[in-house]
Amino acid sequence: MKLNTDHIQRIDDYLKAKGIRYWDIRLEMTDHLACKIEDYKGSCDFKSLFNQTLSELGWDKNLKWYQDKRLKSINAKIRRKYFKNFIELFTNLRYLSFVVVFSFAYYLVFNIFSSKTFGVISLMLFGLPVLYFTVHYAYMNLKFKKSGYLLYGYFYIIFSVLISNLFYQLPRPGGYIDVSLATQQSIVFFTTLFNVLFMVSGIFIYKETANQYRALQDKWMFG
Repeated sequence: MKLNTDHIQRIDDYLKAKGIRYWDIRLEMTDHLACKIEDYKGSCDFKSLFNQTLSELGWDKNLKWYQDKRLKSINAKIRRKYFKNFIELFTNLRYLSFVVVFSFAYYLVFNIFSSKTFGVISLMLFGLPVLYFTVHYAYMNLKFKKSGYLLYGYFYIIFSVLISNLFYQLPRPGGYIDVSLATQQSIVFFTTLFNVLFMVSGIFIYKETANQYRALQDKWMFG
C-alpha cells in the first residue's frame, strides 16, 4: 500500500496524541510504521492496516513509556559516540594534526600574550561555540519542537564546560583556593584545552544528528 502525505500526517497526529513529544522519535516511529504498512501486499484500507500494525507493534496504547525508553537509549548511544569521537581525535591522523596545531597555537598564546589577553582568548575558545550552538539549539526547538537527539547532542557540547567550571572559578589569587597568577593561568590553559577537544567531539555528534533528521523529515514532508 502506497502512503500519501495525508496518511503520514495522520500517523504523526496519532503519535503526538499518544504522548510522543520529541519530533525525531516520532519521525523514527513514523518511518517504521510507514515502511511496514507500505510493505503490505494485500488489499486493505489505511485505517484497518494502520490499526493492525499498531497492535502488532504494541503501540496501540499510551506511548510515553516508549518515548522515555528511546530517550535513555539515545543518551547511551550519543554518550558512546561522544567518547569514541574524543579518542579518534588522537588516533585519526587528520584529527591528530588538528589537535597538535591547535595545542601549539594555544600554547603560544599562553606564553606570549598578557594574562588579560590570554583570559579573553580562552573565554572565546569555549564561550563562542557554546553561544552559537545554544542559539542553534533554540532555533531548532522553535522550528521542529523538542528533539531527543539534539537535546543530548547539545548537552555533550556543553558537558565538559559544566563539569570543569569549578577549575575556572575556584583557583585564583586571593580566591577560595589561593594560587598564584601563573598557576591559575596554567589551570585555565589545560582546562580550556580539555574543554575545546571534548566540545569538538560533541559538535561532531550534534551536526551529524541534525543532518540525519533533516533528511528524514524531508523524506516524509510533514510538519
